[in-house]
Amino acid sequence: MAHSAGADHLNGLQESSRTILDNYQSQVRTRRIYTAVSIVIFLIILGTSLDFANSANSGKFFERLPYFFDFMKSFVPDSPLEIFRAMFDLPSPYSDGSIKYDYTSDRVWITDSFYIPNLFYELAITLNIAIVSTILGASGAFLLCFFASTNLVGAGVTRWIVRRIMEIMRAFPEIVTAGLLAAILSIGPISAIIAVWFHTVGALGKLFFEVVENADMKPDEGLRAVGGGGIGEVFSLSIGRDHAAKTYAIIILLLITVICVDQFSAWLRQRLIGRQSFEFGRGAA
Repeated sequence: MAHSAGADHLNGLQESSRTILDNYQSQVRTRRIYTAVSIVIFLIILGTSLDFANSANSGKFFERLPYFFDFMKSFVPDSPLEIFRAMFDLPSPYSDGSIKYDYTSDRVWITDSFYIPNLFYELAITLNIAIVSTILGASGAFLLCFFASTNLVGAGVTRWIVRRIMEIMRAFPEIVTAGLLAAILSIGPISAIIAVWFHTVGALGKLFFEVVENADMKPDEGLRAVGGGGIGEVFSLSIGRDHAAKTYAIIILLLITVICVDQFSAWLRQRLIGRQSFEFGRGAA
């Protein structure tokens, strides 16, 4: 009897496993069909788009495709040292009187004998824009979040108006607001600060009032500054003017700055939260 019961149990497990396997294979076949259909639709749309682009360009679209990467081939510094010279505003041996190789004129002189390289100066402006706009935006969001919280204000007119205002403020990306302000106030740090502040109040305000309402939500996205002024403006101009060395120098500086800021942020979080929290996460992983 025990042997018979064990055999029946084993047969039942085999049948269950076979049923699960059949369902899995059926789902795989269905997914492959959907994938194939999606690829076919994508290829049709892609072919139609390319044909339209070719027609819109009088047949020149496909003719110009072999030259697609010509810009990247030509956008190469005359020498790797040109990146270093552009970064520190040093004289270039390739100087021909044009703005492209005129690095020394960008120097920001502090005294008659001491200067700050222009890219470092503009990078400092960008960092200041990010810091000031974040502080102002977080402060504004902190003040408004209490008026938007249901448990403090209730379902009144004030809460509804404040929430709608914050929705409008976060609906516009920083780059859009910066472009609008640049047209009014001209390009510069003030436009960038207002643009980032405007979006930050709406974005952080929503997070803050949800925290006040004891919502189980933890913000995990940082704030990024836009190029309404500072080094972003120089970066855009250097690309537009075909200044390859200066462009690569800006990219290197931005990369180093981002790494340093991330490392400092991680160190600060460990100091505030405690190293044991990070060790617990590593142990769980």
